[in-house]
Amino acid sequence: LLERQKYTKKQIKTKLQSKGYLDEVIEKTIEKLINYKFIDDINYVECYINSSPNKSKKELRFNLLNKGVSSTIIDKILDENEVDEENRVRNLANKYLKNKEKNSGNIQKMIAYLYRKGFEYSVVSKIAHEFNFDEF
Repeated sequence: LLERQKYTKKQIKTKLQSKGYLDEVIEKTIEKLINYKFIDDINYVECYINSSPNKSKKELRFNLLNKGVSSTIIDKILDENEVDEENRVRNLANKYLKNKEKNSGNIQKMIAYLYRKGFEYSVVSKIAHEFNFDEF
């Protein structure tokens, strides 16, 4: 199970509970896995952030919370890693408009798409201005 991908402490606990193991056995197993560094939520968060270049901080935070990582760990790592939202928005905008005409309709759709992805207004509007689009 641990050979193919990394898991959070909560994911391992849920998996073992679904297999019918007792809570006492699960806790001891998780403790050993943590001691042997097979489970490391901090490392998991760092790898997840680095492997998700098209996600906003909000989306990263939401997904990691759903995977059972504590909000203190998430906030600490997000603050330390300096996620460059502007660059992420620029890359997504370029990808979105790659084979499309850069008219006001498509740029408005791109802006709405970026908002839905969880990016902040200030960053999205700055990138929209780079496409010479000023109608907000």
